[in-house]
This record gives sequence, structure tokens and C-alpha cells, in this order.
Amino acid sequence: ISLDHQAMLGYTIEEIARQKAGAIKRHSHVFTCSTQLPEVLEIILQECDLMNAIYHEVAVPSAIPAVLDVPSKNSIMHENQLLAIAVLTHLKHTTYPDSALQLTPMTTASPYLKFDAFFWPCRFESFHINFHPSGSASTSTNNNTDRKLEVILDGCHNGDSVHKCMTLIDEVYHKTTQEKQSIVYTVFGMGKEKEDCVREMVRDVVQFSDFVVLVEADHFKKMGK
Repeated sequence: ISLDHQAMLGYTIEEIARQKAGAIKRHSHVFTCSTQLPEVLEIILQECDLMNAIYHEVAVPSAIPAVLDVPSKNSIMHENQLLAIAVLTHLKHTTYPDSALQLTPMTTASPYLKFDAFFWPCRFESFHINFHPSGSASTSTNNNTDRKLEVILDGCHNGDSVHKCMTLIDEVYHKTTQEKQSIVYTVFGMGKEKEDCVREMVRDVVQFSDFVVLVEADHFKKMGK
């Protein structure tokens, strides 16, 4: 939970947390990560008490456990993977004990489950295109003059998520690239409902990019000049 949709949810993290905690149903199980702000966790816990809901706080270590084998480019999904593991484990052992869902530990002593694959569309989603030095895109894989251009697609949409995305891009492509340092081009656009956090987002985009292209969608919610 972070500052987002302030015009509808409120202008402080506490106000937004109370609005989102309103989704908690009576006698339900509520899962959240330990990395939430302390004031957010307190509000969620209070709402759980009010609704007689069972509160589960999922521990998120500062470093990704090696047993998860999460590639560095997917570290942004770390919290979500651990949260999914906690929810699946709970469902398997309580609500659906006879289901066909197979929960396979990484090792016999590991609390972490094995994910054969995990994918979050438009969240640090990576794909490659062949790019010819002349400037034209190519679908050919046999052209020795083509270069592989990596494209990262991310739908980060508030100050917190843009910061996480751009700092990860900086870490992966500026600080740890083994070959010649990568050049980061960022194509960035936003809706007008994000005007309360536009300065934070633009600041991080500019700070961690080598070149920035601002785009405007043909949509009634577009952010103007």
C-alpha cells in the first residue's frame, strides 16, 4: 500500500490504508507482507480485529532466499511470490485439502515451494527484438548485423512502484552489466489522475535513464503537457 489515487482514497498513507482495509471481509483470512509500513500493518490488524478476521503477516527477508532461485531481473516480484506461497499453502492445508494442487518444496527442509514458472504480465516483463544498426526492426534471426534490443514493459503507476522499477533497471543494466554498460531509453506516459505523484515519478525516470521519451496517449484520461 502506497500513495496512489489520492483524490479518491486520501492524501496520507493512513487514509489510503483504511480505505483498502475496508475490503476485509468478516471471518476471512487476510495475508499481507511484513514489508508494509508499520502504520499500514497496524491499520490492517485493527480492521482484522474489528471483522473477526485472521491476520497473517508474511515475512519477507531483505535478501532473496537463494532457494527461490529468482533471477535478479525478477527480484521486483519477490514479495508477490512469497505472498502467493503463503496463500497457496494455507488453501491446500485448510480449505482444499483434497484438491489436486501439488505443493512441492524446493528441498525437504525448505519452507519455500518450487515454482516451475511464474509470470506477472506487464511487471518488468522482458522481451527481445532484432534491431538493425540502420534503425529498422527485423524479425530475422539469421542476420549477423542485427543487434538484440531488450525491451522492459512495466505498468508501474505510482511513485513507489516507479521508484522500485527504475532502481531495479539501474541495478540490472547500469551497475551489473558484464559487457559494455547498457544505455537505458525510457518511454514514459501517465494518466491525469496521477497528477498528485507526477513529480516523484518523473524524478526517478529522469534520474535512472540515459534518455527519456515522453508520450501522450490518445485517451480521455491522458496527462497533458
